Amino acid sequence: MNKLKISGVALALTMIAGCASSNAVDPQSSKNTEMNMNKPTILTEAPNIPPGVIPDEVNVSNTVNLDELEVQYTYSSGRAYKLKFYDDRVSFTQLDAGHIPTLTVPYLARKMGKDMFLVHWLVPGRVGHVTLVLDLGNKVIHASALMPGQMELFDEGPIVDVKQGKYTQ
Repeated sequence: MNKLKISGVALALTMIAGCASSNAVDPQSSKNTEMNMNKPTILTEAPNIPPGVIPDEVNVSNTVNLDELEVQYTYSSGRAYKLKFYDDRVSFTQLDAGHIPTLTVPYLARKMGKDMFLVHWLVPGRVGHVTLVLDLGNKVIHASALMPGQMELFDEGPIVDVKQGKYTQ
């Protein structure tokens, strides 16, 4: 009986070794496969969308307004901002930057969970957009934006002050 167990183990190991060697990838063939892959090119110019054509659908049926919510936060760069929400617009102010005016724009917001909201707005002239995740429970903000001048922002930071609004109470 012991002989059979050992033989069975030896057979299983031999089979595994055979499968492993038959599935092994030759380094040269792997390199050739990588070189033959057609990797798509990165879009470098905006697509030509005719006037009046809406490229994406926007579902506003489950949006919320954050009227009276005020949030102050600081990105990892050290820049501090304040958002003040109204029923149909948000004011965006960079603190300690006297030469940069407050920007007020329409926004969309969606509740993602308890004390967590997804917020989006377009920069005037549609030269950029901002998307934020406001996690009021954990006091952190996550941001993704394309700003005028094609500056990209992908950051997060602590929320240092919150004045609750009507919807968040």
